[in-house]
Amino acid sequence: MKKQNGTSHELKAQKISSQLKLPQDVTIGATILTVTGNYEITIENFKGILEYTEECIVIKNKKGMIRITGKKLLIHYFTNDSMMISGIMKQIEFL
Repeated sequence: MKKQNGTSHELKAQKISSQLKLPQDVTIGATILTVTGNYEITIENFKGILEYTEECIVIKNKKGMIRITGKKLLIHYFTNDSMMISGIMKQIEFL
């Protein structure tokens, strides 16, 4: 039996999710970012915090990392799967 690589499996999951009109955050664990202006962001479905300073926060997610850069960055709260960050956001990168 041929083993599927992660990308092929994820593409099939995305296609099925789309056809069944299911949210991808549920079916494939996609990270959800809700951005309010350049001063607040809520992140759901993350794995962990890799770096945290007032200028840079790096978050691990299922597919890689998300780096948020700016000034006076502050994590207001975090739980097992969601967090809220405030500050002056300059850039959001998917690594």
